[in-house]
Amino acid sequence: MEPVLLLGVSLLQYLEARPDRQAVDLLRYHAGWNFALNRQVGDQLFHPTTLVHFRQRLLDHGLSTIGFEMVLEVLVEAGLVARQSRQRLDSTQMFGRVSRMSRLDACVRACV
Repeated sequence: MEPVLLLGVSLLQYLEARPDRQAVDLLRYHAGWNFALNRQVGDQLFHPTTLVHFRQRLLDHGLSTIGFEMVLEVLVEAGLVARQSRQRLDSTQMFGRVSRMSRLDACVRACV
């Protein structure tokens, strides 16, 4: 699966506070998510655990900030953020929050 797509899904699910399963469902049906990720509704999807493994691989290899650094670089080039300003690049909170949402979602489904 394309890492850029997985990173984009991770960012969108963080912004909309969605667990992994719901994020994949949104890729299936939500035109806005597909547009933002340059996909067509109906394109091939992946299993929600792919997001879990993706986040874990980023953390294991110390690359969890790579997406944020790239976004910051584009924002600086576009003049939306000053180059000399100090930006906090900490994806730990994002990945932790998304992981907790997914575990809670699984617990709720198991109890129902």
